[in-house]
Amino acid sequence: MQHSFIAIPENDYEPRLTDHRMGFFSQQVTDLTDTSVTLTEILSNAGT
Repeated sequence: MQHSFIAIPENDYEPRLTDHRMGFFSQQVTDLTDTSVTLTEILSNAGT
């Protein structure tokens, strides 16, 4: 493994906001639970 460090230029340097090569991974969870139906309704319809 090799690391190189260089000085940032002093001429209004602005870093990139994102770079796909950086290796940052996020997780997104979407809860698709239907809350309009109660457990009682589900259990009462289970035998039909």
